[in-house]
Amino acid sequence: MIDELEQLRSFRADPPAPTPAVRAAARARLLRPPRRRRPARRALLGLATAAVAAAAAIAVVSGLDEGHVAPASATARQALQRVAAVAERRAGPGVPRDDQFFYVASEGTEMVTSIYGDGPHQSFSYLYTKRREIWLSVDRTGELRDRQVGPARWVTPADRRDWVAKGRPSVTAGQSRPMHMPAVHGYHLGEERLSSAQLRAYDPTPQELFDRLRARVGDAGQSPNGEVFVQIADALRESPQPPRLRATLYRALALVPGVQFLGNVHDRLGRAAVGVAYSEHTGLRQELLFDPETSEVLNERQVVVHPVQGLNARVGTAIEDIVYTKRAVPDAIKRP
Repeated sequence: MIDELEQLRSFRADPPAPTPAVRAAARARLLRPPRRRRPARRALLGLATAAVAAAAAIAVVSGLDEGHVAPASATARQALQRVAAVAERRAGPGVPRDDQFFYVASEGTEMVTSIYGDGPHQSFSYLYTKRREIWLSVDRTGELRDRQVGPARWVTPADRRDWVAKGRPSVTAGQSRPMHMPAVHGYHLGEERLSSAQLRAYDPTPQELFDRLRARVGDAGQSPNGEVFVQIADALRESPQPPRLRATLYRALALVPGVQFLGNVHDRLGRAAVGVAYSEHTGLRQELLFDPETSEVLNERQVVVHPVQGLNARVGTAIEDIVYTKRAVPDAIKRP
């Protein structure tokens, strides 16, 4: 265990405008049922988030180009193999009994775009931060609580000018009431839902898990390999796993072609982390930061690395930045 921790510490070292056909295809995609398992957080963003999703989806579809994707870099593979070894030795919160809850606390900053026309200066974008707590149970009704923290922040000065020109509509989410979450009846791993017993017994090899996820992504996400990266990140951030499966998830992540090593970084709360990422041809990069001593996911980010048509954000802007502060298995809906 100590050797693995020391090894991990050693790592601290413009697209074309979319055509009418592309726009139609992108909007048609948005009307389909969501395939990523983030319903609660996404649903609370309301119509403004749907607007930015439309703009982003148009850019994503128009810019998609599979091309040649290199295998994961040696350093990314090595970092993920080492954190997998840590995961095998750390029990973590564990898999709840069906009458218990899986609790996750987080604080997330996301970009919202309000679109009110097709011409220039007919939209504005801003960033806002919410604190979020969720209790999920297989057999019992859970709960979601979230609230906005601090004022909205403009992505660019032009966004504020366009907001003023529109008459200064509200950009404050306000205090949300607790939302009841129906019993989940199992936990998602990619496109599959496993019961607690199946989750505890599931023991694929890393290659088998990668192949299973890759075969089921369909047309979800920005690219097939990128969607596998996202699905593994989804499982690691807000679903329980036994230590063996958690380690396999990290080892399967190391098999995703194109995974990049970010090195020794810090999350938004200043916590030391090791980071990996996957860059899409669309100009967006998915980042996953994990604690080298516990294997817990600390932070996930989506960052603009190249200009994205239809997305009001400069290069370097994190349009999603979520830090995870607590995971636990309580017997009741209360803070652990």
